[in-house]
Amino acid sequence: MGEPEDSSKVDVVDCLDGLIALYDSSVDDVYNFVFRRCGADGELAQDITQETFLSAARHFRLTADVPSAGWLYQVARRRLVDHWRYEARKERKLRLVMGGRVDDHIDDPADEFVTGNQMAQSLGELPASQRAAFVLCHLDGHSTAEAAEALGRSLKATESLLARARQNLASTYQEDGRD
Repeated sequence: MGEPEDSSKVDVVDCLDGLIALYDSSVDDVYNFVFRRCGADGELAQDITQETFLSAARHFRLTADVPSAGWLYQVARRRLVDHWRYEARKERKLRLVMGGRVDDHIDDPADEFVTGNQMAQSLGELPASQRAAFVLCHLDGHSTAEAAEALGRSLKATESLLARARQNLASTYQEDGRD
């Protein structure tokens, strides 16, 4: 007669199956979520999607709980914000080295809201800090104060980023004849 099966091993196997099922059912959605927010950069979207599911695996390993799809989106959004912060720091350092000011304030002459099929591509042309502020406020629906907190910037600096992002998007559309 065989030995009785250890119930804890069965639970772990069931949970692991749940983690695999979560991956299978969510990987495309998480990738598309990130892709639309990262300026149509497929390589970046793949990297962030991979980091998101690695976080899910770590979470599972530590807790034996399969995270929810909502949890995945929160992690993906945080990873993207972290990427934007890193890119913005690189841009600021480069401007400082080149002798430019870090946060030149530009008034927003046009309050246009840009829409269309090329939005993701146009977002990809924005500096990381402007892209982050724009996506958090206009695509994810956060307030300017919430975006400022997520980006680790002051409210005034975030408002300035949003104004520059809108201005840059509007001029991109005008130059390309997409308006």
